[in-house]
Order: sequence, then structure tokens, then C-alpha cells
Amino acid sequence: MNNYISVIVIAHDRKKYIIDAINSVLNQKLDKDLYEIIVVKNFKDDKIDKFIENNGITKNYITEEKGVGKKAAIGIDNSSGDIICFLDDDDMFTENKLAIVLDAFSKNNSLVYYHNNQIKIDENGKILDNPQYNSKTIISDITKKSIAFIFRNFGEFNSSSICIRKEIIDTNMLRKLDRAVDYFYLLSALKTRREIMLDFSPLTYYRIHKSAMHFLSNTFEEIISSACNYYYEQSKAKEAIYEYFKDDNLLAQVTKADVYTFTAISAILCNKSKFLPFKNSIRILDESIYFPSFRLKLFLASILNLLSNKLARDIYVKMYLRKFYN
Repeated sequence: MNNYISVIVIAHDRKKYIIDAINSVLNQKLDKDLYEIIVVKNFKDDKIDKFIENNGITKNYITEEKGVGKKAAIGIDNSSGDIICFLDDDDMFTENKLAIVLDAFSKNNSLVYYHNNQIKIDENGKILDNPQYNSKTIISDITKKSIAFIFRNFGEFNSSSICIRKEIIDTNMLRKLDRAVDYFYLLSALKTRREIMLDFSPLTYYRIHKSAMHFLSNTFEEIISSACNYYYEQSKAKEAIYEYFKDDNLLAQVTKADVYTFTAISAILCNKSKFLPFKNSIRILDESIYFPSFRLKLFLASILNLLSNKLARDIYVKMYLRKFYN
């Protein structure tokens, strides 16, 4: 293991924030000889491409591929490091992130997956939430209980908060995923039965804005339509991931539960079935990877859907909007 980091910056269409993202990697406290920057995007832009060139970034890949998994695979396949850190174009790293990541991986050859906490910012970079934690937890015994702990602490949330050993990722499978790539990174790490670190220190600036929220639109019906598409695509990605891991009994249980969950939510939002959400909500009632409150909410939503799909969808969207705008 060379303990060299490859940071893969991924962008699709969006140009507004990418220079800030790249600058956050250029301005790391870590010696620049210890990491590289790889940019994978689907556009050419004179200002952005000149900035990339002027800062000595030679790996600037332009692709017509839309899926984030395909772009991530391009970056991984062209990387020189055995440690991969991902960065979405609208997020940023704190200046000490890569030094902390390299230290963690260098001290522990069994470590295959690292996840850190986030500082939430708005579209202008104003801090919305800055959790003051600095603890770390290493999970070395991969069981149903420890997996539940990881998920309940959002250990798969936000690709920009994830670093992995390159060796654990099947890029052929990754290319098939347009959604749920961060989920796939975690499952790939769990499959190795090696160590996972949850670092509760906030080392990623996570930007909350309309183009990042998958279904925030102008009208209520547009929100419903976007939410339907998002959860449908997520459910299909979860099905593909389940098929990939189904020979691993432990991971098959986890991924199957997610298939039930996302299929149920998709069916409610897309008004596809009255009975499937109820059936699936029953299937996950004792599934420990989810908080009891979530299981109860999905169960109640499925009952409400039996009575009125429109009411179930309307309540879901109002709860979602309240979550981000209150």
C-alpha cells in the first residue's frame, strides 16, 4: 500500500461551485506530494479548465456519461493512490481533512473505509450547522448490530465524506449505478469484514441548495413528480446492489430491507400500488438497521396510502420541506 491519496472531484452540468471544491483540495495542509486531484465532469468550460491546468492538475476527464457511478469509476480507474476520497462539485473539504485521512489509513492497514461528519452550508457558503464533535469509532467486528450502528450514524451519507481503499471497489459494478453509489461504497467495505472508521469530526462542507436537493421544485406537483423519479431510481439501484451482494448472507439481509423500503416509498410517491407499501412496511418492522421511529412512520404512511394516496403523498412532501426549510 502506497498510502497516497487520490481525490476524485465529480461534476455533472453544474459549474457554479466546482472551483471552490477544487480550491479546498489545493489548500490542504497535507504535502501536495502525498495526494493527487482527478476531475471528472461532462462539460468543457474555458475558465474552469484553465484553472485546472494552471494548478497543475493533469487528470481532467470529460465524459458524456451521466451516471455518477460511471464518473467515479473513470476516476478510480485512472487513479494512482490506494486511498480514494470523493468530492462532489458543490461540497468542500476543510483544510485538515486529507492529513487526518492519511494518518488514519497509514496507522491501520486493516482500515478500508473512513467516513467523517459534515458542516452544513447554504448556497453562498454560510454555515447552517457546525457540529462540535471530535470522537472516532472503529468498527472491526462486522455484525448485524454493528451495521445498524453504522447506518444509524449515517455512515453511508454523502460521498464527499467518504474515503476508501481502492482495492475494495468493483468499478464494473460501480458503472451500473446512477444512484446509491455512497451506499455501494459502504457495502463493499462491509463485505471485506475489515475495519471501518466513523469520524464524528466535521471535515466536509456539505452544501444545501435547490440543485442538490433531488426534488425541490417550484410547484407541489413538480415536487411529487421529482420525488417519485428519485425514489424509483433509488429502488432500482438498491435492487442491483442486492443482486450483487446476495451471496453474502449478512449483507443480503441489509440490502433486501433497503429494497423493501425504497420500493414502498416509491410506490406511494408514484401512486403505483395501495398494498405493496403496506406489505413492505410489515417486512421491515423489526429491521434494526432503521430507527424505530422511521419504521413506524413508514408503517403509518402505508396505512394512510390505503385510505388516500394523495393525502399520503402530500404529508410526505410537507414533512420533507419542513426538514430543510424550518
